[in-house]
Amino acid sequence: MTHSESRVGDWLKVGGYLALAVIALPVMAVIVFIGRGFLLAAALLALVATLVAYSVSPAFRAWFEDRTEDQLAFSGLRLVPSFAYHPFHTWARIEGGEATVGADDLLQAAFGPVRDLVLPPVGKHVEQGEPLVRMVGECRSLEAKSPISGTVLSVNKQLDWEPQRLNKDPFGDGWLLRMRADKIRRDRKTLFRGEAARSWFRGEVDRLLSQLGPQSAVPSLPDGGIVVDRLHRHVDGTAWARLAEELFGG
Repeated sequence: MTHSESRVGDWLKVGGYLALAVIALPVMAVIVFIGRGFLLAAALLALVATLVAYSVSPAFRAWFEDRTEDQLAFSGLRLVPSFAYHPFHTWARIEGGEATVGADDLLQAAFGPVRDLVLPPVGKHVEQGEPLVRMVGECRSLEAKSPISGTVLSVNKQLDWEPQRLNKDPFGDGWLLRMRADKIRRDRKTLFRGEAARSWFRGEVDRLLSQLGPQSAVPSLPDGGIVVDRLHRHVDGTAWARLAEELFGG
């Protein structure tokens, strides 16, 4: 092969590559455009599926809300504003005619480590404000009150072998039970939710701290919040008897 023939071959190769590029670029653009369309359609389909599941499935709705619900904190004690709170510090996450029930962060912090929980039997009916769950600690106990009237549908079995889930995650894994609500319109009048819950809870935190004496005696963080998991150590027998009656209905 002569030198000129080699150069011609090189130019033909370059020309072929350029031709392939000219053809490939529009094809790739079409593929990307179509792919974006598929991605958009998939995203819309996922959104519709999520909305449908949220509207028809209480279990999915509870799972979704657990992961999207903002928590507020007052002096380090947490609050989920969309939950409904009874004045004696139990909460209800109401879903149509049913509700998940638990104890709030202030109650578990003042009570301290939970050693045992006596949960009611399935089928038991209670009225709002009646004893629902017996909490047992090292040197104190409390009958937590029901935030709503209804019938027990199920209980959190995980609390049987790990009752301190209530301390670790009172708004999540530490939930107590599920109930069928039968007087929810009446019960709502007694419950705090949203902005009313924020205002009430802030006042309750202040009440709790005032019962424990000088603020300097309560363990605190640099940002002013309290050390929640050590708060119960500053609640002696006399203070607990007062708190149990005034804040928790004990």
